[in-house]
Amino acid sequence: MRGRIWPFLLFIAALYFAGALNPLRAQVTNVQVQAPRPAGWILGDVIPVTITIDSKQAKLQQSSLPHPGRLNYWLDLRSLDVQEKAFKNGLRYTLTLRYQTFYVPLDVNQRQIPELDLLFTDGGQSQTIRIPPQDFFMSPLRGVAHSGIGLTEQVQPDVPARPIAKTFLQKLVISLGVLTVLWLIALAVHYCIWPFHRRPARPLARAHRAIKKRLRKPGADAYRHSLIQLHRALDVSNDGRLLAGDIPQFVQQHAFLKPVQTDLEQFFAASSFVFFSDDQTRALSELPPAALLGIAKRLAAAERKSI
Repeated sequence: MRGRIWPFLLFIAALYFAGALNPLRAQVTNVQVQAPRPAGWILGDVIPVTITIDSKQAKLQQSSLPHPGRLNYWLDLRSLDVQEKAFKNGLRYTLTLRYQTFYVPLDVNQRQIPELDLLFTDGGQSQTIRIPPQDFFMSPLRGVAHSGIGLTEQVQPDVPARPIAKTFLQKLVISLGVLTVLWLIALAVHYCIWPFHRRPARPLARAHRAIKKRLRKPGADAYRHSLIQLHRALDVSNDGRLLAGDIPQFVQQHAFLKPVQTDLEQFFAASSFVFFSDDQTRALSELPPAALLGIAKRLAAAERKSI
């Protein structure tokens, strides 16, 4: 009789312990593991694993969490991040683990992240949640050997740097250079500068430049020499000595000077005060240096238009 009672007592005890554990087991309601991609990992890659666990009352024990560091000869746990927040009527734990692999495969090789046991407690009761191992495949950086293919052919050299397109810049520089040369030539022709200074006819232009330079220095001699300079230019233009009485005939022979005939008469009048009356003061009052320079400039401009 006693031998038959023992199985019954053991059955009652099993039902009791099962009833005591079931309330806690019901606290962990959901476990999700976001596994890493199955393939494409190489030496040095950081492999993330995200675990989401929902519970009603049970709390995750920090002592059951792995510590960052070396797990084995080829795998390190770089970091562990645990986030706890309220979710519905309970708690949600989000664990983010980052593993780094240092395995050097010679060929495509399957590796495995170790399983993980997490402890949850509620009062005096506890439950262990086992996270299964995570499998993934690693690829070699290059093959060990390939028949007929040398090492230099397996690892290709760096792509050579391409030169910057400079055709447009070269054309632009050449064009600007040509334009600059042409502009300098035109300027030399305009101002009778070497090698164009031997061309005929621009004595009035040369006289204007000389008077402009001379009048920069104040003094009676500068004014006197400026008058002489313009007289000589007019003599060259007339192919002989030009006097005040010759102005009408001179203007008739050089029609381009018709607009400045009055300027010529004013110039000769002032010149007569200086050279025939020795009255430079009156000459300066009748024709100041600035006015003399203006006459020389207008004569040079009329000469330039006639060419």
